[in-house]
Amino acid sequence: MECAGSRPRLANLKDYTAPLLELESGSNDPTAYTLTIIFISILKGTSTSIPILILTQIVLGIAIGFIAGYLVKKIINFFNFSQDGLFTVFMLAVVYLAFAISNILGGNGYLTVYLLGIYVGNQEFIGKRYIVFFFDGFTNLVQIGMFYLLGLLSNFASLKSAMPLSIIAAIFLTVVARPLATYILVRPFKRSLAQIFILSLAGLRGAAAIAFAIIVVNSHAPVDTDIFHIVFGICLLSQLVQGAVLPVFCKKLKMVDENDTVLKTFNYYQDKSDVGFIVSDIPQSSILCGKKIRDLHLAFDFIIAKIIRDNKTIISRGDTVLQASDTIIVGGRIVL
Repeated sequence: MECAGSRPRLANLKDYTAPLLELESGSNDPTAYTLTIIFISILKGTSTSIPILILTQIVLGIAIGFIAGYLVKKIINFFNFSQDGLFTVFMLAVVYLAFAISNILGGNGYLTVYLLGIYVGNQEFIGKRYIVFFFDGFTNLVQIGMFYLLGLLSNFASLKSAMPLSIIAAIFLTVVARPLATYILVRPFKRSLAQIFILSLAGLRGAAAIAFAIIVVNSHAPVDTDIFHIVFGICLLSQLVQGAVLPVFCKKLKMVDENDTVLKTFNYYQDKSDVGFIVSDIPQSSILCGKKIRDLHLAFDFIIAKIIRDNKTIISRGDTVLQASDTIIVGGRIVL
């Protein structure tokens, strides 16, 4: 597991649980935003058709995200931004512009930006790692600013008054709603009960939920309760309780894979350092079959960073014997 804003080398979760949670983390904000807009429309009694609203949010959000990503790819290949230092400014402007256009046209801006990031992030271009550095730092800065703003908007007396409702809602979400939804959605894919439990427990509520509560307040929808502080309380309880017990249950249920790490992907580190990675399969006829890694006598400045055998990760050591059908990830220093 990995805390936001940190890069520790921590053990990964088994059965591809970490990528699944990462996918959910990126996709649940667009869904939550759409649901927020729907309930605001219901509360305000607008005549908007909910099915049309959902369809518009999804279709326009997806379309604008991919169109923006395609245009960015073309512009990057046409212009040389790396020499004048405007690359980060350009990318930041694209993100804001895509979000704004999607919202103005009735699409889901969060979905647009999410797909834009996935599309551009999977492209190869000069200066990509500097963009990764920039947006890592910018994300941390925005998170700090968000929580600072939330602290200014709240007060202890209101939070204390809303806490009983927050506790009831937090218990329902943690014990009933999310476990039930997770079981119904994940169980048909033959996932273990331990993994389903971890997936349900990992649903921490954060700043995004509070931001959506602010949208409700600013919409002037007829809400009799202090929705902002109720949601604030739920998020605090979620971070304090779920965040504390999640690592414990991961170890108790033996969901921690000690032979792997949560270190994003090799592609991620290729973008952030002078290390390049190559993935290769070992065929039956390869001279590498049956050899120990220490006997390979690698002449260049590279190492076998990772071995995948029968869909399991094997840590590369000197006495590790390579076998046919192994997938090896070779890492080495590159000079740009």
